[in-house]
Amino acid sequence: MSKKLNKDKKWRINLDEPAPLPKEQLWNSTKTFYGKASEILEKSRKHELQQDQDRIFRQNAMCPNFTSVLRLMTIRDGITISHAPVGCAGYLNAQPQLFQGIPKELGRPELDFHWLTSNLRENDVIFGGSEKLGKTIKLADERYKPRSIFVLASCVSGIIGDDLEGLVREIQPDTKATIVPIHCEGTRSRIWQSGYDSVWHGVLKYLVREPKKTQEDLVNIPASFSLTWIDRQELTRLLAKLGLRPNFVPELATTEQLEILAEAAVTAPVCGSLGNYLGYGLEQEFDVPFFNYPPPFGLHNTESWLRKIAEFTGKENEVEKLIEEERAAIEPKLEALRKEFKGDEATVLDWGGQARGLGLPLLTHELGLDVKGIGMYEYDEVIPEAVEELIEKVGDFDVVVADMQPYELEQIFIKHKPDVYTTCPFTGGHFKRAHTAGVRHHSFRGDPTPNSPQYGYIGLITYGNFLLRAHKHHTLNKTLGTHVRQPYKEKIYRQHSPFVKKEEKGKITSLAKEEGK
Repeated sequence: MSKKLNKDKKWRINLDEPAPLPKEQLWNSTKTFYGKASEILEKSRKHELQQDQDRIFRQNAMCPNFTSVLRLMTIRDGITISHAPVGCAGYLNAQPQLFQGIPKELGRPELDFHWLTSNLRENDVIFGGSEKLGKTIKLADERYKPRSIFVLASCVSGIIGDDLEGLVREIQPDTKATIVPIHCEGTRSRIWQSGYDSVWHGVLKYLVREPKKTQEDLVNIPASFSLTWIDRQELTRLLAKLGLRPNFVPELATTEQLEILAEAAVTAPVCGSLGNYLGYGLEQEFDVPFFNYPPPFGLHNTESWLRKIAEFTGKENEVEKLIEEERAAIEPKLEALRKEFKGDEATVLDWGGQARGLGLPLLTHELGLDVKGIGMYEYDEVIPEAVEELIEKVGDFDVVVADMQPYELEQIFIKHKPDVYTTCPFTGGHFKRAHTAGVRHHSFRGDPTPNSPQYGYIGLITYGNFLLRAHKHHTLNKTLGTHVRQPYKEKIYRQHSPFVKKEEKGKITSLAKEEGK
């Protein structure tokens, strides 16, 4: 539980500062690890994890500004302003389409997203962009009459040194909307998940109000990008059977939902990367209880998640009845899935964010698959107990921590040759041609289809069926693997470790090799 951690001031959050510490400093996070789960557990407990290392080969990267703006632009009565060159926001026009496919019959709210950019140019880099930003804020306030305006910093505005807080103090009295500066400059951190912390820092500092009372039936759920609309309905259904209401934030939330965060009975994230900062902040500043593990993936974790919520809401008796009913409803389907996988002695390799890195191995183990390895985008030192519990239940396995670098994961992939490989929609496309069942393990946020959920009891069955179909029918993968060669040079496959740090006398040196492995 996080009460003990904050009592010991291990993970203190300082809202007096304009911006949060980067994840590398606050959570001792890393995105450079290759080894066994037992090794990362030992190293994190001793604070011996290496911070990020330079790579001589990097396929792709993301930016804290990118992850921040995607979280905030869906606030229904808010406006997002990108204080940056126009190119930093060029991809935002496509984002509303992620939600347009949700039928109104399934509860989709009215969507009318708007975003603006201050359109910084060369002259602004020399003379400053504050005046331009002030005009943009006033335009947003007058044209759209929002309840909140989120001003997102960028690499350029950070380099200029524009004083966002000073500007807010100056123009807030004449602005009806609450202005929230978000320091998510891409130069602040190499770990793009730091953008999530930046969002919650601004929300905690400028929007969350002192609670008038505790709403005993309200549960804060900081939602992940991959929580589909059907997933939200499943979690809402489960909480409703306990007499509770979810407060999903920030996607598709209102400003008021953010303002009342301190009135909730408990904060229960479905992903630590996206929810830890908010949870620790609400607990520290407003005494709202919080737990950062487990995510509600699979049977054991879903029931643990529900029991922890029940512990803080006085629903201990009700939750046991709920668990009994839900188990009885899915048990025949779960047993059928286990028989199918057991007959083939299937193996699986999972790759995704921290929530799936910690949740999917146990879920797939419950289905009867043998877990060979996982990949995570980053690893925070706040989760050693979760890793320890996972090892106890599924055994030791390989772990690679890397920020969406497919060639690094391929090292484990080639080593284990799993029967089923799961990946985010954004990564690992070439595994489709690698003689195995490669599938995406989550859909997009606005997916309303019945086979998209992965959370809760329904998610266990639908995801199990999804994996089974991929495992039983992967002729396309085999055909592509036969006719398409691997995309990397042979020396990449010969490395001891997937992390390529530097060249020495024409030879590639891996990080693991430097550590004496």
